[in-house]
Amino acid sequence: MNRWRPAVAALALVLVPIALSGQGTAQAPPQAGAAQVSGTRLVLLRSISGTGVVEQGSQQSLQDTRTAFYIPDDKQLSVYFEWEGRPGPHHFEGLWKDPNGKVVVVSSFDYEAKQKRFGAYWQLNLTGQMQTGWWALEARVDGEVAGSHSFEIIAKQRPPLAARPLLDINDLYQRALSASVFIEKLDAGSQRIGVGSGFRLAPEGLVVTAFHLIDGATTLRVSAGGRQFTVESILAWDRRRDFAVFAIPELGPAGSLPPAPPDSWKIGDRIFALDVPAEGNRVIVDANIIGRHTFPEIGERLNLSTSVHPTASGGPVMNEHGEALGVVQAQGRLLPGSWSLRNNYSFAPLFGSSFQTQTLALPLSMVPNPLPAPPTSLLELARRGLFVAPLVGHEDVMGGGLAREIRKEHGFQQPVDERSEFRRAEDYCYLYLHWRPRRKGKYLAGLRFFDLDNRAVGSTKPVKLSLAPDQLKSSSWKINFGQMPPGLYRVDVMLNDTPVWRTFFRVVE
Repeated sequence: MNRWRPAVAALALVLVPIALSGQGTAQAPPQAGAAQVSGTRLVLLRSISGTGVVEQGSQQSLQDTRTAFYIPDDKQLSVYFEWEGRPGPHHFEGLWKDPNGKVVVVSSFDYEAKQKRFGAYWQLNLTGQMQTGWWALEARVDGEVAGSHSFEIIAKQRPPLAARPLLDINDLYQRALSASVFIEKLDAGSQRIGVGSGFRLAPEGLVVTAFHLIDGATTLRVSAGGRQFTVESILAWDRRRDFAVFAIPELGPAGSLPPAPPDSWKIGDRIFALDVPAEGNRVIVDANIIGRHTFPEIGERLNLSTSVHPTASGGPVMNEHGEALGVVQAQGRLLPGSWSLRNNYSFAPLFGSSFQTQTLALPLSMVPNPLPAPPTSLLELARRGLFVAPLVGHEDVMGGGLAREIRKEHGFQQPVDERSEFRRAEDYCYLYLHWRPRRKGKYLAGLRFFDLDNRAVGSTKPVKLSLAPDQLKSSSWKINFGQMPPGLYRVDVMLNDTPVWRTFFRVVE
């Protein structure tokens, strides 16, 4: 028999603090079998754990959030999940798993969500008889696995708290707001071709941002402290890691974020970032570090238990002390050059579907310190071929993709076995496009291939192509990749040396 029984509660959530609205009871572990799948299709926004729930008037919130709990000092822990999904009745289950992965207790309850964003928390009493090590709470909603949160139970006295002060939400927001900047990427005609965020880092007050926010720019227009500045050169950059650093001497170091000590974070730590749901509007996001991943092509990233808008890319990830530990990289920005795509594709198949909606962060430790000198102009970076050319005339393309084979039906190219990853032994694939041009024209059409560093690695022989307004047409090209080294590649469709469409693909052994 189990010697501990968790208390459970459901809650409806629009904004933190969370509101309690129901209770449940513990049950025995489930029998073996398949859970019923109901098609709930929830999106997990975050999960956090702490030592308990505290009353704040008619509201409740988790206190002392962390992932390490110490016996006998800690008597109870709570785990909170937050989702976005359909309003209405739901059945919640929490499966507590010991360090061996065995389900030892199941807590369940029913709750009717009034809004699309809702959450639930489960509580577990801690006793001296519990097995130490890494536990997990698996949340299920309507029979589907809807998230998992890991925490560690340690049989020793809790270490003393760090001497660094913990800041409240308001102080964290004000500190991040003071350090953050808004970046507009401008082309040679001073037209805006992209927007995003950045932040000033102590002690020098240099601005750190994402590389894709300078990629293709002739100048940057930076808004900070109610003033606007023009930036035409940068101090450091890395396409694959996706960072850039530049200076605005007029701002000075005041209001900059202090860097977090190296390797001072761990999985489960509470972090904060600024989302930008609309231009001129920044809201604080309370989340956790839920993982780390090293991609062979682009390096290390932190996984964050939240989602933010693309305009938040380049902003700071802070710890509870108000120190910067990472650079936000919103979903769909994993691939160098993907910023230029018409529909902000995330190319989940190339990195795994879990990264399609997840926000990542570049650890600040991957940004060099001290920085190289002297500065390099954006025009010089463009001359060196480090920038990806923007798409021009993409409105003439209805769509396209890559496929193993192409079948012609009623005059159109139809893909067979459409995908983005191919084995070298397959030797070839096809790229197809469907055109719906707005104007008449005769062109030379072909493909150009680039690696992730934007170096040209091949091309096809141009062929003649005639387009007429509003007349549907299909084109296809055979791509012979059998001699390409394994890796990620970008392919641009060119009309008269102008890129009009692009995609990415991976070649594997």
